[in-house]
Amino acid sequence: MTIANQLRCHTLTLCKALAISVGLLAATHDVVNANSLPTQADFDVALDSDVIDPAKLKGNTLEIVQRRGRRGNDGTASNFVGLGLSLGTGDGDGALEELGLTAISKLSFTPQLSARPTLVFNDSAAVLVPVTYNFQSPTEVLNASLFPYVGGGLAINATEDDIAPLVSVGIDVPVSERLTLNGQSNITLADDITINFMVGLGYNIGDLF
Repeated sequence: MTIANQLRCHTLTLCKALAISVGLLAATHDVVNANSLPTQADFDVALDSDVIDPAKLKGNTLEIVQRRGRRGNDGTASNFVGLGLSLGTGDGDGALEELGLTAISKLSFTPQLSARPTLVFNDSAAVLVPVTYNFQSPTEVLNASLFPYVGGGLAINATEDDIAPLVSVGIDVPVSERLTLNGQSNITLADDITINFMVGLGYNIGDLF
């Protein structure tokens, strides 16, 4: 065999070897890519593992929702306006001593300190302007959170045309993210002492400060 024939044989053998190598590399590449794609089995394994725990995921979601609900129902932080009923007793004939309607409100300066301007009206009218201290720790009664408060201010009686010192004690009961039930008792310390009770439902208006 001449040298030219030997070179042709070696060249053909080398080309065949290169073709086979390229084919093997291409097949290996396809297999690797196929194995790297996630399958349904991979997702099932991940869910069954500690990486993604469905129970933990559900628990965390529930915890976030409850945290949001507690924040929305925080009786010390809500501001509201609303309507209610008023009934009192005393020696006079002012609005605080008779059955009447009342417009209530709560304006929080801090979580502990609020002003609660209130209008009571029937045949006459009275304005209460107490400043209250709100207790942050709720009292739990029948699975309901009661936020008590105490305070004092002024009572302006339009009928008797006088101004008297006022002592107020009450509770806020958040019933939803938007509604707060309020109960309040008031004592006016004038010549004629008046004891008044009010209950109302307030609509939360969000933060003011």
